Amino acid sequence: MSKILTAFMALTLNNVIARLEVFCDNHHILERFTYGDIEDVDTVEGNYPLMHVVPVRSSHDGAGKFKVYQLEILFADRPTGSEDKVGHQKEVFSDMEQCAEDLINDIQNGGGVFSFDELWAWDSTDVEYFNEDLKNTLSGCMLTIGLKVPYTFDACSLPITGYTPTSSECADATVQSTAGYYSTTVASGGTLVVANNNIRNSDNSWNTSIEATQNLTLSDFPIKATDGSANTTTLVDVPYDPDTGYTFAKIGVKQQDATIQGYGRIAKTICITNADITSVSEDASNINIAVDVPTQSGIAYMNGIFSQTTSYRTGDEAWQLANNVWDRTPPSYPSVIQSLDYSDADPFNTLLYDNAFGNKSRFTDEAGTAAVSGSNTSSGLVIDHLTGYMWYAPAVTGSNWDSAIDACVASSQSSYTDWYLPSRDALKAILPAEAYSSPTPGFIAADMRLLTSTTMGSNTTYCMVYYYTSGETVGYYSPKTNTTYRYVMVRKHY
Repeated sequence: MSKILTAFMALTLNNVIARLEVFCDNHHILERFTYGDIEDVDTVEGNYPLMHVVPVRSSHDGAGKFKVYQLEILFADRPTGSEDKVGHQKEVFSDMEQCAEDLINDIQNGGGVFSFDELWAWDSTDVEYFNEDLKNTLSGCMLTIGLKVPYTFDACSLPITGYTPTSSECADATVQSTAGYYSTTVASGGTLVVANNNIRNSDNSWNTSIEATQNLTLSDFPIKATDGSANTTTLVDVPYDPDTGYTFAKIGVKQQDATIQGYGRIAKTICITNADITSVSEDASNINIAVDVPTQSGIAYMNGIFSQTTSYRTGDEAWQLANNVWDRTPPSYPSVIQSLDYSDADPFNTLLYDNAFGNKSRFTDEAGTAAVSGSNTSSGLVIDHLTGYMWYAPAVTGSNWDSAIDACVASSQSSYTDWYLPSRDALKAILPAEAYSSPTPGFIAADMRLLTSTTMGSNTTYCMVYYYTSGETVGYYSPKTNTTYRYVMVRKHY
């Protein structure tokens, strides 16, 4: 299958033949390149192995996207006079076919002779062996290949009265599609319309300009797009680099409850002033696959925080792990992975990046209001935007281990039915090791001793208990039957 073409440059038959000759010259086995009818191959003079190109025909895509050159390429060698004639022919067949495959591979992969892989693709191939052909002197293989190059019915500089030739410096813009980039070509001074998406600003905010299109020029320019609700956004101006001919723009896409961010390359190619393309359709399936970043601003994507793999009852720490209670599928290319802001005076409670509500509070209620030290939220629910967990402290003054686990599993607090007793490490993650403005979140008070779902390894009748006091977190083991401890509940919110 051919690759998706992602940029444009006018490639003539002369360009194609010249590039094939460069391939032959750079190949470590091939010794000679010729071109023309098959009968014109000189089998008397010259070095071997030989690469000979016969142009057959060309065809154009009616949609104005590509052109295919059909070529027959001969890879041939002379017999050596070996007594093992059959064995020699087999070696020639194998060697010449590998030369043909070297050509296919270089076109497919780029980075070699066909270095601009966005300009070249093969459409179809066929290899046919021949033996002692061409005046009974050569053996090898014939590669039939369709070489695909971009073509857009350029009307920019036609040598026809009525067309105004344009400067060679005139440029269009191409946004690539590889790995989920956009793909379309827009004329210099033309317009770009991308449906069903938003474009992020460089500061991660979403701009809601009413414009749906944007003129593109050789200099700095913004990219605009329209989402499914006909809202439009814009990317701030991105600079054009005259030394490289490219500019790189950080592009984000927002669809439903997910934000997606990728990188688009704006490439200087050639001018197409009369052929604006005003939609992206060829690579629509790729637009939303590059990145998958939920709107909770890049939580840490932890698949639970565990230290125990042996389960002693339903609902305990190891049972939660075995039953995938905390599993998440992290994004392939997240815009951020949430972290604490260690430059802040209160780093334990301050995020480095905005949470889902647009502020940097690590702990909030469901409306985004900070759950500050010493106070509770109106609903009692607290979201930890670092881990994506939601916490709740029921009004229970004391419970044993089994009763606490059962109560959490059975709870439907605030209509959520996926509550659990936290593990030792999950609970420890919300208890600070230093006395900043803590303890936070608000439902945790000093010396509040809390049960965990973690069992003591050396004595399975004991469980881990944690509490915060005097600026530090303290943990110890206590009998599971002890009824003097409180507990909090936790669930996966994001």
